Amino acid sequence: MGLREDTQRLLETLQAVAARLGAFRGSPVQKEYTDHLQGLLVPLVEDLRSMIDERTDRSEILRAMAEIKAVMSEVNGAATKGEMDIFPEGLLNRFWQLSTIFQEQRYRDKRP
Repeated sequence: MGLREDTQRLLETLQAVAARLGAFRGSPVQKEYTDHLQGLLVPLVEDLRSMIDERTDRSEILRAMAEIKAVMSEVNGAATKGEMDIFPEGLLNRFWQLSTIFQEQRYRDKRP
């Protein structure tokens, strides 16, 4: 796949994670936590989408991805511990597989 396709898959994956966080129905404490994570993730994903659409410098995209990875690490940790069994199998793994596309040598000279 090319960078454009991988970028689209990354954005779709992040949107799916955010949607699952928003749809979670657990205890009030768990719901507050998933709402908090969704509230952090959604604006970061929108910023990333804007950067990609505007063909922003790769260093800025990498900064945005670092922020997204920090939130996704928290999501992943909670999901791994079983606190949030809300993601279809493979969704979080897909994010981590795609999370490095802006760092990969094969895409070095390409724009998303």
